[in-house]
Amino acid sequence: MEMKWISVEDSLPVIPEGDYAVSVLVVSYDPIYNELTGKGYMVQSVLYGKWDKSVLFKKAEKDGFMTLYFGEDVCWGPVSDLVTHWMYLPEPPEI
Repeated sequence: MEMKWISVEDSLPVIPEGDYAVSVLVVSYDPIYNELTGKGYMVQSVLYGKWDKSVLFKKAEKDGFMTLYFGEDVCWGPVSDLVTHWMYLPEPPEI
């Protein structure tokens, strides 16, 4: 499988039939991360899903990139409004 970044303007991840989400890597711009590190773009592993009331909550297609937030409560939330690119994760190694 070729690993390459895909612009969110070109396409979004495909969710396998019967699944709610797919794991992907994303590149997003985070102004706070930029302030802390001087590198505003960061890469992270997240879920992309078409959320609905039976799973979590309704999101627009382009806002389907979600991650867990840990604080007083653990909850799902959007990665960033500024996700620019994504790619599928590679297959894990055979163990």
